[in-house]
Amino acid sequence: MCQLTTGTAVALLVTGHGVVFEGTPERFASADVAARCFCAACGTPIFHALANTEAKLMIGSLDVRDTATPGLRCGVENHKPWLHFAHGLPEYGPRPGSPSGLGPATIESRQDPAGARAGKETP
Repeated sequence: MCQLTTGTAVALLVTGHGVVFEGTPERFASADVAARCFCAACGTPIFHALANTEAKLMIGSLDVRDTATPGLRCGVENHKPWLHFAHGLPEYGPRPGSPSGLGPATIESRQDPAGARAGKETP
């Protein structure tokens, strides 16, 4: 889902605490457990919000990008074999093997490019 959201091989995220936005970000419920949030004026992806957690900000949307450094790698089952960075960090697969170990056994994605191309709406 992160690859579909960003249009690239990885989503570089940082946990946000006490974040204040200018304006109100738009939301898209991209899964039954998450919403993707983006700038209503220009469409830039800003963050995603998981149920009962802080916002996960897209590092590329920050004014100061160099201060955020990786602390772990999630969704490693989908990492591309040609992409090499952040080796040696703790690695986690999808929920329930997430860093918290909590969450649903399955996640319903609403980002279905095959369904969208066929003119189908996902629930």
